[in-house]
Amino acid sequence: MEANDPSADDMPPKTHGMNFSEALALLKEGFKMERSRFIEFDWIEICFIPSETSKITEPYIYMKTMKNQLVPWVPSQLDIMADDWQILVGE
Repeated sequence: MEANDPSADDMPPKTHGMNFSEALALLKEGFKMERSRFIEFDWIEICFIPSETSKITEPYIYMKTMKNQLVPWVPSQLDIMADDWQILVGE
């Protein structure tokens, strides 16, 4: 399952000011996430959960850069400890 474009009905009660645990749970549900510090760089984190036909067999997180490139992403200590994660809407 790739990230979805949630409608207003799908949105959780909390959409910003989240910690990494909350953000990761929503990534696994298909929401696109970002940190407020990433906005200036236009970075977006997306979780990919492979299907039976995928070459990669385990879920992973990737980042979409401002040049529209998709690259693997591993959170830093700062990302894990941050509480400025938010759902990306309209991407």
